[in-house]
Amino acid sequence: MSILRWALLLLLIAMACALVDPVSQWRSQRRYNHKSGQIQEKINTLRSQKPDSISEEMWNECLDWAGIAHVNICFSERHAPYEALCR
Repeated sequence: MSILRWALLLLLIAMACALVDPVSQWRSQRRYNHKSGQIQEKINTLRSQKPDSISEEMWNECLDWAGIAHVNICFSERHAPYEALCR
């Protein structure tokens, strides 16, 4: 094999290795965002499940705060690990 072919092969291997970490991080963040979206949907569905002992205004305020807290804390795995997000 010529030196040029070896150089091209090494270049391709280096490029592939350079893409492994960003692709892995992208997939991890995508999984995290999907789960976070499911949790946000769950918070929204709770609006129709208000307990009788709580006023409509109080229930909506609590759900608004829950949604705000969720997006402020659970926006990346560096801030709240995936396992904590799932709990």
